[in-house]
Amino acid sequence: QINQTLTIKGVKYQLGTYKGEPVVIFTTGISVPNAAMTMQMALDYFPIDRVVMMGIAGAVNPNFQPGDIAESAQKQYQERRKQDPHSPAYENFGYIHPEEMTVVKQGWDKPQQMPYFSATPELIELAKKAVKAVSPINMPSGKPINIKVGGNGVTGSVFLDNAEYRKWLQRVYSAQVTEMESAAVGQVCFVNDVDWIIIRSISDLAGAQHGKNVENVFDGIASGTGTKLMIGLLDQIVALEQ
Repeated sequence: QINQTLTIKGVKYQLGTYKGEPVVIFTTGISVPNAAMTMQMALDYFPIDRVVMMGIAGAVNPNFQPGDIAESAQKQYQERRKQDPHSPAYENFGYIHPEEMTVVKQGWDKPQQMPYFSATPELIELAKKAVKAVSPINMPSGKPINIKVGGNGVTGSVFLDNAEYRKWLQRVYSAQVTEMESAAVGQVCFVNDVDWIIIRSISDLAGAQHGKNVENVFDGIASGTGTKLMIGLLDQIVALEQ
């Protein structure tokens, strides 16, 4: 139930309740800077304890099909970094030479290099419960979708439509999906000490098609499958609070 809509610096935030628990609903907008801006404003203006982001993504893992769902459940970044054979000297892709991000956070005496942002373990466990509890999620054709909790997602300011680049992302980052906002949301939540998790529903296998990308064909369907799981996760969160 939506009770109020506030517009802050051009961004609409809807305030309401879900099964008696207060919620704030908003769109991040497309791109890293939009996601960072809208997420930080939300945390500045509202007492948010947990962030559940849902959106669509391009598949990097070719096992994914349109409508399938990937939830970020990356290992804590310190552990993941130890196991990453590429960090910090990541293999380049042509003229693209990736580097780790420098992050500042209150309480640190200096900036630190951050290769990853890791979803909150408690929310990961609730997501696993949600997968078991929700009714089967199917495509309009009746085909059951595949749901995977775990693995890496990568974020960049680019709509990925190149098969070789996709293979590089999977090889270097063990990526499952690629999109344009999640790392920004993860970073903002990390520096603000707010729990978070990402749900991404697959709209296309990035760069695998012949001709035009099919994202525009499946984006609505993918949003629908992802929303069903998001609601299931919200049910788990509400049960935890009550």
